[in-house]
Amino acid sequence: MPKLQLPKDHEYAKGRTCIDCDTFKPASEYALEKDDRYLTGVAMRTKCRTCDEHRKYKSFIKRAYGITWDDY
Repeated sequence: MPKLQLPKDHEYAKGRTCIDCDTFKPASEYALEKDDRYLTGVAMRTKCRTCDEHRKYKSFIKRAYGITWDDY
């Protein structure tokens, strides 16, 4: 499977602001996924990889231990 890439003229080709940490980061810090709803067929996640991993970890703590992140 070929690696997904944003077209050079895509509005987020240089980067975007993460909706979680509110920091502008380069496009390489965001996961790309196949999405046929877009003309380019590629969509960029709205959260950076760091924030997305943190969200996944918080969810794991909730499932595994049955406590909130604040309790942890």
